[in-house]
Amino acid sequence: FGTGAGGFVGATLTEVGDGAVAIGGPMTAWQAWAADGTSAGPQFLPEARAFHAAVALDDMRVLLAGGCSQVVTETRVCAPGSELRTSSILDIASGEITRGPRLLSDRIGGQAYLDVDGSVLVVGGFDAAGVPVASGERLELGADDAVEVPNLAGAASGQMLSGAVVVGLGTGSAPGGEVRTIGAGGSQGVDQLASDARGGATVTATDDGQLLVVGGGAGVGRFRPFAA
Repeated sequence: FGTGAGGFVGATLTEVGDGAVAIGGPMTAWQAWAADGTSAGPQFLPEARAFHAAVALDDMRVLLAGGCSQVVTETRVCAPGSELRTSSILDIASGEITRGPRLLSDRIGGQAYLDVDGSVLVVGGFDAAGVPVASGERLELGADDAVEVPNLAGAASGQMLSGAVVVGLGTGSAPGGEVRTIGAGGSQGVDQLASDARGGATVTATDDGQLLVVGGGAGVGRFRPFAA
């Protein structure tokens, strides 16, 4: 698994229970590892999905949203016309896939976050033309379609320990780029100004209520959301 021409291009690594599961990429395969590093080996899915958003719903289920169904090996990008506006729920114990809500937009390279109410907030990513998606989407399990969450542009995002999601640290705008915080349970966001915009950053919550921002700019940054 992952040793072909496409390797792990476009795959995701999602923590589930006591282990982790790698899902997606140019191959229709997934593989789960236990906490001790053991694995039952790769298993195969009826659908391919790469450069998607992924989040664990519980200890056995992972939601996959957006992305594309085919990757161009030479350029390692989604093949034109292969964008997906679907979501799927994978049971890693049985390998069974069920259909999730339909997305409103093409979204390649997005991020997904589980809210305290059981819904999933999907943000970030790019459309088929490479333009950043300017809004988020909330997926209610059991619904047919996602619901738009406007004004959530940003190529970087992170989830606080409280469950609040911060979006916009990587908008690529001038220093002082806009940041929006979506509280746990979908409460109204609060616009803020980050100290700098960091496109392509990795964002991680810390125990002291801050976000650790790595990459996309000079050095390592720390940001404390006002409403987190």
